[in-house]
Amino acid sequence: MMPGPTRKNEGQKNFSHGRRKLAKLALAGTLGGVVLAARSSHGSFAPGAAMLHDLPPGIKIAGQFMNDVSDEDLQFVNQVGAEYVSIWLHADLATYENFVRLRRKVEAAGLRLWNIGNYNVHNMEEVTLNLPGREEKIEAYKSYLRTLGKAGIYYSTLAFMGNGIWSSDRETTRGGASSRAFDLAKNPTGWWDGKLYHLPLSHGRVYSERKSGKITPTSSKP
Repeated sequence: MMPGPTRKNEGQKNFSHGRRKLAKLALAGTLGGVVLAARSSHGSFAPGAAMLHDLPPGIKIAGQFMNDVSDEDLQFVNQVGAEYVSIWLHADLATYENFVRLRRKVEAAGLRLWNIGNYNVHNMEEVTLNLPGREEKIEAYKSYLRTLGKAGIYYSTLAFMGNGIWSSDRETTRGGASSRAFDLAKNPTGWWDGKLYHLPLSHGRVYSERKSGKITPTSSKP
């Protein structure tokens, strides 16, 4: 995990122009998806159709699944009283046709597909650490947002971990349950989308704050 400022004013100070630019691009991508969904049969835009959709407020309790969802999965979500479903997949499955298929399958079970996550454009080290491939990742993320909007899914989530999510070996916790753990003394590693990151420096260098308009975190250590 990326260390960062603990005080609100420090967090605001470290929010670089590059990060602001990415946020604007993400919003533009979402709006673009909504606009695409509003095209008429003649390929033109209906007047006033491009708008943000109202989403119900509050915490969403959802069942989370990988790549696809079975009838048994959906039955389980209904049985526990949840109303939403979240599905995570990779870029090869992040197509408009697949998004629509998944949405219709979930809705047929009386549930709502709240989010489809794409591992390939989440925790993008190229963007967070300004590595080669940064612009390509941003374009891929914008395309993903437009596809979500076109498929009628108007919520997504994004994280900025530049060296994955860190854990040490699993440990036993309350009631004998097996739990994910993080203990710096037990040689933890970072992981994201099949890639491992190791101490002491996940990218072989320390990242210092620079006033360059680029996205530059304060460290590459967990």
